[in-house]
Amino acid sequence: MPWLLLARPYDEAIGATRSLYFSDLGFVTEPSDTPANTYWERRIEVPLVVRQALFEGSAVGGRSEIGFGTIVLANGDGKLDPLGDYDWDGRLIEVRYSAKKRPVLADFEVIFSGTAERALVGDEVEIEIRDLQVLLDEPVQPNRFAGTGGAEGPAEYKDRRKPLLLATRRQFVPLLLDDANLVWCYHDGPVGGPLVVLDGGVPLPFHADYSDYASLIAATIPFGYYATCNALGLIRLGARPSQVLTIDAEGAKPAGSVLKTFADIAEFAITRATSLTSADFAAGTVAALNAIAPQTLGAWLDGSQDTTIRELLDNLAESIGAYYGFDDSRKIVLGRLDAPAATPDFIFTERDIFTLEPLRGERRLKAQTVGWGQRLRPLEELEIFGDVTGTARTALMEAWRQETYTDAAVAAASLLAREERLDSAFDSAPDAQAEAQRLVGLYGPRRLPLRAEVPLVPGVRPGMTVKLIDSRYGLASGKAFRVLRLERDAGRERLMLEVWG
Repeated sequence: MPWLLLARPYDEAIGATRSLYFSDLGFVTEPSDTPANTYWERRIEVPLVVRQALFEGSAVGGRSEIGFGTIVLANGDGKLDPLGDYDWDGRLIEVRYSAKKRPVLADFEVIFSGTAERALVGDEVEIEIRDLQVLLDEPVQPNRFAGTGGAEGPAEYKDRRKPLLLATRRQFVPLLLDDANLVWCYHDGPVGGPLVVLDGGVPLPFHADYSDYASLIAATIPFGYYATCNALGLIRLGARPSQVLTIDAEGAKPAGSVLKTFADIAEFAITRATSLTSADFAAGTVAALNAIAPQTLGAWLDGSQDTTIRELLDNLAESIGAYYGFDDSRKIVLGRLDAPAATPDFIFTERDIFTLEPLRGERRLKAQTVGWGQRLRPLEELEIFGDVTGTARTALMEAWRQETYTDAAVAAASLLAREERLDSAFDSAPDAQAEAQRLVGLYGPRRLPLRAEVPLVPGVRPGMTVKLIDSRYGLASGKAFRVLRLERDAGRERLMLEVWG
């Protein structure tokens, strides 16, 4: 079947990218095509082998996995040797496919759009490819302290990344920015502001908010009070704290609204720290995830480590079962692992299915505990003033609060059913309880994981729902499944799916 490969590596000799066109059978575009009158050289030996998954490892749920694979070009004559002089990493790779025997350019569909890792040039040119999620391995905080004093921190902070607070976090220690003026920093930019400032567990009263750093340090702050500069994520005390200073606060406030949800945080982090913009998100994907996952999450980064966008999103995604990635049109797609949709994206019948194999599934889930409201800096007994007593004192020393949901019917039916705990980024008990109930509803029923080999069909990606119809495994009337993993083998024109439903 006809295959096309468009690659755009960087050629240092011309100071720009080159557009390279290859095919498996030889192909020429028409004068009206873009690009026009272009020969796609017959070089493709193995058009595409690529693996993509919602989550790394074998678990259902968890951290994201970057898709990877290869494309192989024939180079027995050595004419492609110059490709070894180009820079391939991070450059466009696009593979197109048509099932027609005599296609025109419009008949080809994009089956993979990602980025190159490198090209190994020999008698064959093996191009290692990655999906675009690799772009998210950049630090989520691009800004660093200059170390020149004031809002740019002391010399010791030079080139340290600035703190980042997203949504709501509890009982954490802000970064001491200016010891002489008693100024602490907890975010790089506008914030919702402190919810409470504690010295040894005792709340300090609020004095005033100031518009900039100069105004903040020029102000007279009464003894025992605190002031803020919410435009810069700063607090200043009227006196040196006697014990450990901790705060609860609402973080980043772009465009006048405090970030709260996973989808909004993902859009903020990606567009702030990369060249991607909101236009690079699939239409409606942020709103759609916000509609089903409106919970408030939170993250606090003190700047001491180079946390990547992907690490941040993975940490938050685990709280709500979210996933994220890029579709074949190079748009960012957000979603949540739920039961298969009522209307499948694709249907494969017994005639389509080459092989069908049951996989080992996990035990049913009978009980789920969700930790929430994490106190990032629990206090020790001696760090709390004596006038803080009772449950208020105990609460300051505990890292987590928690909610548990149990399904008695699952426990009765499955004697070895699991009990799990998830320590989340939630800030409220109702959100934690709702997620515990959702997880038991998702993993409590008996589930059927399968591996299915079907024809190579453009458009299938992890997270979609497919319906399988087969005479085996109770599928005679058809059953819907979520695609967790897939492997595209263009040489065999097969699609290997790992599904769950």
